[in-house]
Amino acid sequence: MPSFLRRRPSAAMLVALAALVWATCGQAIADAGSAVVSALKPNSVTGRTVKNGSLTLADFKKSERTKLRGAAGPQGPAGPAGPSGTPNGYSAAQADATFLGKGAKAADADSVDGINGASLVQGGGFQDDLQRAVTNDTTAPDLLTVPGFGSLGLTCGAGGLPGFTLTNTSGATVSTIRTYLAEGAAADVTGQTVSPAGLAIRSGPAAGFQETLMLHHGSILTGASRATLIVSGVKSGADCSMQVQVFGSSSGPLF
Repeated sequence: MPSFLRRRPSAAMLVALAALVWATCGQAIADAGSAVVSALKPNSVTGRTVKNGSLTLADFKKSERTKLRGAAGPQGPAGPAGPSGTPNGYSAAQADATFLGKGAKAADADSVDGINGASLVQGGGFQDDLQRAVTNDTTAPDLLTVPGFGSLGLTCGAGGLPGFTLTNTSGATVSTIRTYLAEGAAADVTGQTVSPAGLAIRSGPAAGFQETLMLHHGSILTGASRATLIVSGVKSGADCSMQVQVFGSSSGPLF
């Protein structure tokens, strides 16, 4: 027998031989595996050929994973109620001392700026004003309504002398207190009643005047309706310049 066959191979030789065999067989195994995969027909792998429990969620496409969600379950039981809160962090005692309770009334609810509401005048009222230029030698009737009494008209006499008329349309007697101030004349305070027949109070003409009329039905203090008119007129060239203010109460006493 040849002597080289009787010699024992070294460890290095055994490792080299093993590596050579693995390298040669590994490619063959890989080729065989690829051939098996290539030979599989579409949809040929079924549940019977897949090991139970071997697939994970990552083995499925995202579009398939969304199909795995079931319907929402029933609502769970309500949790325990939380602690009772108070506004702005107040304690219950602080909130009770700071805020009014249901149906409660503030101690000064019947007052206005510290004035007891019982001492205030109650009732309806009205207020209006008018500024108007009236042409020489003309009359502008019914320019302003005085509720409960009548209508006011303005006049401009020949030469630009202003005046006005107040026609009683209330259907009742109107009492007046008139204060008349005319340019170049002494003040005149008179009382007058106007019948319900529609007669007019006339004032002027004068180059300039101011008249205040206090109108009332019945007593001036306790009558149901009262009004105050302040009428001013002045000659303006050949025309007249007029200004009127009216305010009053349709109900309730004066004081």
